[in-house]
Amino acid sequence: MNTPWLRSESRVVRPIEVAGVLSDVRLRLCRGGSFEKPGRLEVRPEDFPKLDPELHLALNVEALSSAALSPLLERLGLVVRLSCRSLRRNYQGLRGDLGNLPERWRVPPTILRALPWKAGVEITVALVAKGWPAGPTLYSVRPGQWLERVDFVIGRTPRPLFQAERWQREDFERAGLPGDTVYWLQFVSDDLNDVFEEPQDAFRLFIRDDIFDRLKAAENTSSGKAFLAFFYSDIVAEILYRGLRNFDGGELVEGGLLGKLVRRIERSTGRDLAFLSALAQQEDRPALAAVVQAALGVRRWITKLGVS
Repeated sequence: MNTPWLRSESRVVRPIEVAGVLSDVRLRLCRGGSFEKPGRLEVRPEDFPKLDPELHLALNVEALSSAALSPLLERLGLVVRLSCRSLRRNYQGLRGDLGNLPERWRVPPTILRALPWKAGVEITVALVAKGWPAGPTLYSVRPGQWLERVDFVIGRTPRPLFQAERWQREDFERAGLPGDTVYWLQFVSDDLNDVFEEPQDAFRLFIRDDIFDRLKAAENTSSGKAFLAFFYSDIVAEILYRGLRNFDGGELVEGGLLGKLVRRIERSTGRDLAFLSALAQQEDRPALAAVVQAALGVRRWITKLGVS
């Protein structure tokens, strides 16, 4: 069910300053684990079956007293909201008065099973206004409006497709390449239809040091993001091309590097393994690169050029 409390305005302007009431709220993901501060909490793939999130609702009510707001205590409540933005699922897990809350609260089994934790879930703990006196008042507060909140963002530990290595001119020259090489993708394995513990077991990506530094400095700008999108898609296209050229036509290995790439492209563009393999066998790398650009959404980043 949807949560009946109002989200924040476009600017963070709270009608009453109550910062600190939720400063000690903590969350642990599995039984026996440690309680963590609000923020992003990453979960390893093998730990998802053991998820049993539990909140420690340690409220600093003294923060209200120090702010001379103790008379408002009875008009404040607490809401715990769980949501998955990508699938637009929202659940209200807990709603209660500040003076009548459990010290610890565990996500109910029904909500635990309903949420797609691997897709990313947010647990929000919010201090909300339950109601306010009618007529003139010192504060402009609407019922359901949150006055303070903390967020726990739960998701899988990201595993990058590749980790670039910073090389100097001399490194490229020792490898028999020109010193002004921008990047070099070196394949360690000829068979990419396999599971690799680390990307470096399949291939290594070397980038010239000055280019590496410039890309790092520009990664949060619109032009930097656009260039990196192109650059990333070119790397993926080369990996896909090499993998398909050496593919024997059998089954894709479950969880393998080549299989992951093919399935991602198929989900995004509808182009299946047979279509992609045909392009590779025809040595039509430009067409394969075009499909990868569409699958990775490169156009979206290019259209944001010049937009701050």
